[in-house]
Amino acid sequence: MNNSTPNNSSNLTTLFRQENLTTGTAYLVVGILGITGSTLCILTIHCRGKRETNDLATIRPLFTNCAVSSLVFCVSALFYAYTGLTGPPNFFSTAAHDAQCQGLAFVFICTASVELLQHASIALQRLFTIVVPQTDRTAWCRSRCCTTLLVVVPWLTAALIGLFPLFHLGGDLGYNTTFDRCTFVRIRSLNYYQFLMTFYNFTSLGTIFICYTAVLIKLGLSRRTVRVNSTKSARETAVTKTALALVVLFMCCFFPTAVFGLVPNKRPTKYASTTFTIIDMFGFGFNPWLIVTLTPALRSRIRRKLFKRKQLVITPQRPSATGAIPASSRTAAGPVLNILR
Repeated sequence: MNNSTPNNSSNLTTLFRQENLTTGTAYLVVGILGITGSTLCILTIHCRGKRETNDLATIRPLFTNCAVSSLVFCVSALFYAYTGLTGPPNFFSTAAHDAQCQGLAFVFICTASVELLQHASIALQRLFTIVVPQTDRTAWCRSRCCTTLLVVVPWLTAALIGLFPLFHLGGDLGYNTTFDRCTFVRIRSLNYYQFLMTFYNFTSLGTIFICYTAVLIKLGLSRRTVRVNSTKSARETAVTKTALALVVLFMCCFFPTAVFGLVPNKRPTKYASTTFTIIDMFGFGFNPWLIVTLTPALRSRIRRKLFKRKQLVITPQRPSATGAIPASSRTAAGPVLNILR
């Protein structure tokens, strides 16, 4: 029996190391894809041509906020990939860099929480834009102040709730040798952990259900009536389709974690934590890619930038009184090159 105990411990350590390598590889892949997609999303949203109409004026701040949070999350994911692939000892596993490790864990947890709350912000923005009637009393719902609140509130909420472990309330942050990354090293309050696992998901889920139910009813009724501004309505409908795709991603990647968090008296196990972490990561990494690929205005901008062609435009010349083309036209340098923007 004494000989089997070291063997079991060694096998368990090897198994944990293999799982950490898998998680580290997933962090690396999602980090690279997410950084690329977030950067592309931000540049595409804000690089608008001179002749192009601003089709994303109402949703642009929220899509930008979503891309920024994904960018920060994926950058921190690269550090998690480093710790997962190298294992201890590494930069964050030493006691001298415990403060940096706690800071990394705080940023990671906060940005993940912001990603979840942003789905609720986008749902509220769609409700204000499509469902709420345009009157003087409801003008605030479409104001910059309201949009600013929808952008800022998720960050403030996540930061305030995430501060508790930094003061050893609810849990402790640091380098977890079991998971080979900076995360919770101790859960002081199971209620706080379950709240952290469920609050963001179910808050977003409830807001999403109420808002998009009203939006879909409004869009269904609008088909039976004559639209005053069909072009604007089509644009808002296209943006709403992108938002609904983000909801599908939310349900597939983030909702299972919330259900697991509701299991009573259940602390996070190694296998369950690894599985849900990988599922969540792909949800965070693909958020900006969905925005870029499913929004018609952004797709058209990418096509214009990547596949712009030179169009030959020959300016017509009027013949002279004798019927001959002027000499200045015959000696011209050639056709004018007009680059489509």
